[in-house]
Amino acid sequence: GKRELTIAGNIPKPVQTGFEMLAQLKEKRIQVLRQKKDSRFGVLATKSGNGEMALIAYNYNETDIGVENKEKVTLQFTGLEPNSTYHVKQTKLDQNNNNTYSAWEKAGSPKFLSKAEIAKLKGVTYLDSRLKEDFVTDNKGNAKVEIDMATHTMQLLDIEKSPSF
Repeated sequence: GKRELTIAGNIPKPVQTGFEMLAQLKEKRIQVLRQKKDSRFGVLATKSGNGEMALIAYNYNETDIGVENKEKVTLQFTGLEPNSTYHVKQTKLDQNNNNTYSAWEKAGSPKFLSKAEIAKLKGVTYLDSRLKEDFVTDNKGNAKVEIDMATHTMQLLDIEKSPSF
């Protein structure tokens, strides 16, 4: 196929959505340590000057074509503010979320699209963040967060400290 970011009707391909998620990363990289070096899971972590963090977590392996797995991945945070609450907003790119190709397949893989169908497919790309949750750090500023990672999944996690009252 062609190496394009959009298809007819200027509908973004999932790779374009992935680039848009990467664009949400912050300006400073954070070191990530992996427990298993040969894992298909990876994390790219960043933070801003005001302490907001953005992470991209992914589960990808080219040999997993046709293989479905879903595993829980534990993200461990250190050096955060002790005894504090952090808010996490998750945005997924997978078979069911923010994926125009999957939406096109679910619509019956039409060869020609009406204006309404094009608009509907474009609506899938608005980076819908469906999961929002909080976590609390311990007295040393450490915390753990578990996320579900299915095969061929990319997740953007926007993390910010909740205001203290």
